[in-house]
Amino acid sequence: MSADDPWAVPPDEWAEVRAKRERAIAAKNEASAVKMNYADKVPTRHHKAVVVPARHRAYTQNDLEVMSELAQKREDAIEFKADVRRVFNLADVDGSGELDINELAKARNSVAKAEASLESDDQDASGTLNFDEFCEKMMRTYRKTPAGARRILKTYEGICVNDERRSRRFDVVHG
Repeated sequence: MSADDPWAVPPDEWAEVRAKRERAIAAKNEASAVKMNYADKVPTRHHKAVVVPARHRAYTQNDLEVMSELAQKREDAIEFKADVRRVFNLADVDGSGELDINELAKARNSVAKAEASLESDDQDASGTLNFDEFCEKMMRTYRKTPAGARRILKTYEGICVNDERRSRRFDVVHG
């Protein structure tokens, strides 16, 4: 092919870089195999015992059950956090993204409990609870007792929903 041939394949500019990278990966794999001494499964001076990579490990039924249980707990926690977000949005009547003492008192159904909660959980001392502070408070409870945290969340939700219904009824009747 001549240099003027329009159909000629252009030279690969990245071939040298790709080859260098492949050589580096091969050298690293070779060094790793020497350290691990996979062929003989004998400990080397680098390792006190033979280390078998996780990808070569056969999981027992118990291992699979534990992993499944952990995955289920993770999914439950994610679902709980979504519920916390929904309840927080219900309690945040003015839509400011933070619960002030009045909104918290409505959600807690008690001013004294709201003040104590605000005092203990307001990390930035702003006088309000943002979502992160509220979520952290609920997740602490969830880690201790998931069923108890769900009950508290349902109570918050019930109070907020009932309060919203009452205010709508008041608006319809007196509006």
